[in-house]
Amino acid sequence: MRILFVSTDFPYRSTAGTITQGGGGACISQLADGLNKRGYEIEVITRTERDLSDEIYDFPIHRTKYYNLGFRESKITHYLTATKLAREIVSDRHFDIIHTHNPVAGLTGCKISKAFKIPHIMTLHGPWSSVRQRFYTRILARWIEGRALACADLITCDAKSLTQEVNSRYHHDEKVITIPNAVDTHQFSPKIGRQEARDKLGIKTDSLIILYTGRFVEEKGLPYLLEAFDRHSKRVDDTYLLLVGGGFDEHLVSRWLSSHPSISPRVIIFPYLPYSEMPLVYNASDIFVLPSLAEGMSRSIMEAMACGKPVIATNVGGNSELVTPKKTGILVEPRSPEALEYHLTLLTRNGNLRANMGKKAREFIMKHNTVDKRINSFIEAYNHLLK
Repeated sequence: MRILFVSTDFPYRSTAGTITQGGGGACISQLADGLNKRGYEIEVITRTERDLSDEIYDFPIHRTKYYNLGFRESKITHYLTATKLAREIVSDRHFDIIHTHNPVAGLTGCKISKAFKIPHIMTLHGPWSSVRQRFYTRILARWIEGRALACADLITCDAKSLTQEVNSRYHHDEKVITIPNAVDTHQFSPKIGRQEARDKLGIKTDSLIILYTGRFVEEKGLPYLLEAFDRHSKRVDDTYLLLVGGGFDEHLVSRWLSSHPSISPRVIIFPYLPYSEMPLVYNASDIFVLPSLAEGMSRSIMEAMACGKPVIATNVGGNSELVTPKKTGILVEPRSPEALEYHLTLLTRNGNLRANMGKKAREFIMKHNTVDKRINSFIEAYNHLLK
């Protein structure tokens, strides 16, 4: 079976190492690599990167430009070059399935599926239009999302909550299924000691570390985490906040830090790291926090849990499908620095509670979110489309 993947995001190797910008790209490459290893023929169309030095995988990866207009939604323009290239590729050789990831790529899938009569499966890697914080971008995103979902033959969502959201808004119940995200529990595990991980990352502290990793964008709720940490630091004076990532709204973090000079020395910021180093990040930390305003099934939560870390997350999207309160972590209401601060203080002061939650968190992931289970589910979906 030959499958064409289309996505605006896909990991690559830069001069600094392997770069994965957000959980979606990691989930897509995990699936593509897993299918390739099982004998499926995979090709990928994605966007080019300025610091690209080499590809990570040995299957064909075609990169086309997009037009950076200076704002986050610029990635929409990738549709133009991706669709042109997809026509050329599909005209040259036969594909059994086109698998697109998120709505911009979904529009390309619509065009190619209709023109070449190829079954089209589209995966939503979390809420897409509903996370837009500005009215005009939300209207545009909903139009794109609605068009892409309407013409897909099958839609997969990475969380049950996302499936419910899609069905309630667009009423495509007959063609929407849930295939949860997964994590490699061999790569992400507690086998690396905390001090060893900190030494390798160059982190020079023995204090507790609270971790956030992901995109620096509005819907991730970073201002609420920063406010919570400011409150927390007034009560507990030996903790650090580690932020790993980047994105279009990095100014939210830099502006906050510049206005809180007394707390900024206790905030450590790393840019996106090579993916091979991410297990070090989790194992160097003591608590993982995800203050999102909207979420699908968070890959970063799964990676933290697989590394045996307790999680504090907002009760949005698929977070409650991973975090069981008082067992594997804690759920709080979004936009509440008070709730975040209270539970940060609770966990930093109770080592036994952290250890017990972390142990149960890994056990949960080992049972429910394995890579093989996810790949098998997509193979079943492909075969269903080809009947």
